[in-house]
Amino acid sequence: MVRHVMVFKFKDTEEKTAMEHAKDLKTVLEALVGVIPGLISMQVGLDETGSERAYTCSIFSGFESFDALAAFKVHPGHIKAIEPLRKASVAGGGVDYTV
Repeated sequence: MVRHVMVFKFKDTEEKTAMEHAKDLKTVLEALVGVIPGLISMQVGLDETGSERAYTCSIFSGFESFDALAAFKVHPGHIKAIEPLRKASVAGGGVDYTV
């Protein structure tokens, strides 16, 4: 199994707060399990501290293989989930590894 871990820091926009952006992402991404082939699990955690140093959300997802992860990244469901957040994201990072 391949673990895909990401963190994002969002900013408030005219439309939504940073946390509202993160909640929207959580809803959309977690709904993709069972829809995208090779996506085994998806857990999106939202920051509860409000710390200036904290990221707004973290994503822990599991895939059958690196090929499945690559297919996920270009899947229309994934693109739809992340596209609205491009202007709200101020920082991010990630790591992919075999479990």
